[in-house]
Amino acid sequence: MEHPLPRVFTRSGEEYISESNSHPIPYADLHVRIDFEIESLPRLRITTTSADDQLSLDTSNDTLLLTLNRLQYRIQPIVQPLNLIIDTGPGDDLIKVGAGNFYIDSGAGNDTVLTRGQGMHTIYAGDGDDTCFGGEQLTFMAGGEGDDRLVAGAGLSIISPGPGEDSIFPGSGSNVVYSSDEDDLILRDKGTLRLHQINDERAGNQALHIEGNDDFVKRVEADLDLLRTSPTARSLLKALDEAAKTHGTQITIVFTDAPNGYFSRPPLPVIDGQRAPAGEAGELLYNPAWHTPGSFPIVVLYHELCHAYNFATGSMFSFDHERQVVGLPTEHPPFDFDDDPQTPPLNTNPDPFNENSLRRELGLPPRLHYS
Repeated sequence: MEHPLPRVFTRSGEEYISESNSHPIPYADLHVRIDFEIESLPRLRITTTSADDQLSLDTSNDTLLLTLNRLQYRIQPIVQPLNLIIDTGPGDDLIKVGAGNFYIDSGAGNDTVLTRGQGMHTIYAGDGDDTCFGGEQLTFMAGGEGDDRLVAGAGLSIISPGPGEDSIFPGSGSNVVYSSDEDDLILRDKGTLRLHQINDERAGNQALHIEGNDDFVKRVEADLDLLRTSPTARSLLKALDEAAKTHGTQITIVFTDAPNGYFSRPPLPVIDGQRAPAGEAGELLYNPAWHTPGSFPIVVLYHELCHAYNFATGSMFSFDHERQVVGLPTEHPPFDFDDDPQTPPLNTNPDPFNENSLRRELGLPPRLHYS
């Protein structure tokens, strides 16, 4: 399906001048850059360039109104549901958004992020003393380093406050909180709460290495902080460390701007009736702002880490390996993953070494197919 390319209309005085103030996308000025991505689904990307930004978004029919530090930009036509990435960088930012699917990276600084309405809201607040309010449907909040105040909305809220003395306010819906800091304060008077508090700070350190700029490294570390507190993911990280200790397996996480995640490996023998040799060096390509519909980027990262697990343990199927790491039945002959004759062999990755295991823990619906 072809999507119409939106344009940016800037203001001159009180009016939008359709001719002289109409600009194609990508658009950039001294304050903002606006891009339009259509690789997998239409998505706008707004990147600000000022230190302390005040940004708000309002939608009406096929129009998005961006207000940035008293400047206004009208973007149209937009495609509903709205999919948008916001990156405000360092500074003390104020971000307000409504209904839609948003990925927000407010960078370092004492930021305030207010989301409201339906949709998926993914918030990475970065370092600093941040205040974040979740939306009404699906919200993921990572506070980063600092003393944060994280307030869940209705619906499902997944909260990872990160290091610091944080205050967490679960909402009226389902709340999954990953808080391993004894200084965190959790205030709950309604809704359901699943609290995970055991964190192994060393899990994954032997096997995983992050390469990229400081922003990417901090962003991935925020995900790993949650995974180390996750009962599901912690087992996988420890399995990777054991492979690193026994076989020298090393996994490097690098950035990609492609609309997907990938695990790249050299040619390696796969299962042929018995366990294959363990891999030595693999590369995990991760786009921190990309996710499949109804999910969050951390699920994409975990999916690729499940590939890394099969690579490191010599348990990669010769076919159907995507369904294998999702945890779906495959046509592959069953395999004894744990070398235990007391447990039956399986034709897919066992728990917790599959994507659906983490989805279950997060409260997300299982992935029922891979395409």
